Amino acid sequence: MREEIWRRFVERSFSWWRYLYPDLDHDTSETDELAAIEAGEITATRFCYVGAVASERSPFAR
Repeated sequence: MREEIWRRFVERSFSWWRYLYPDLDHDTSETDELAAIEAGEITATRFCYVGAVASERSPFAR
């Protein structure tokens, strides 16, 4: 998905985020999910992307 985004936009910011904890059991918190991601136990499933439209004139376009 990122490859397709890179074709059209200039990346300003990208980061992976926690996402699943609201759908897990009542004992699992956002902090629990983040700790599992940081420990490599699970993979983050949501990303936050900020970009600008790439143009042929842009020196930042990929």
